[in-house]
Amino acid sequence: MKHYISSCFLISCILLITSSTFGEGQLTKRLIRARRDIRVTNVYFIHMRNSVSTDRIHSYVKELEEMNEDSIPGYHMIVHGIVIEAAFGFSAELSNVALKIILDNKIEVESVEEDHYMKAGEVPGKIVFTWGVDRLDQSTNQYDSMYTPPCNLTGEGTDVYVLDSGLWYSHQEFSGRAVYLGCDPVDTLFGSNRSGLDCTGHGSHVAGTIGGDTF
Repeated sequence: MKHYISSCFLISCILLITSSTFGEGQLTKRLIRARRDIRVTNVYFIHMRNSVSTDRIHSYVKELEEMNEDSIPGYHMIVHGIVIEAAFGFSAELSNVALKIILDNKIEVESVEEDHYMKAGEVPGKIVFTWGVDRLDQSTNQYDSMYTPPCNLTGEGTDVYVLDSGLWYSHQEFSGRAVYLGCDPVDTLFGSNRSGLDCTGHGSHVAGTIGGDTF
């Protein structure tokens, strides 16, 4: 299977706001709050409407950045990255004032989500490395140690985006097909320099099931 696998070592963005500026009664579908125990404070993903062009997203982000210089009381905005393929919008650190300004842009902004931490499920003590593929082609969990592609589809030429713990890009299973997209929000948030490299092994396991040479 010749899959092209890209990994965004990314904290899945689902968000909302943290202060009394917006009360619980004011929450709408455009403003989504993460649970308090997994919330990344003041970091959001802004989903743009499909009618907005890619060029407009870039110019809108630039406008918001320039407002840092306008001496607007309480305004603060730092862009972490623009995403066009896996999602459609941008990630940013926002003060409540900046957040309200963005939410007021109902014509171009679809919704705003509060960033939060994600944890991979615990891995069983004994791992059967082919079970993931075995499970894909059947409706029950009675494994038969075989995988038959539906409709004889091989997946060749497919781009797959893995949002997980990162990826071991140089692993022999990927034969050079694993590609880093160039944006690692975790590096931006915590000042690290992993560039999407796997830190738990879970992302590489998932990617191997999707497009590894063996499995």
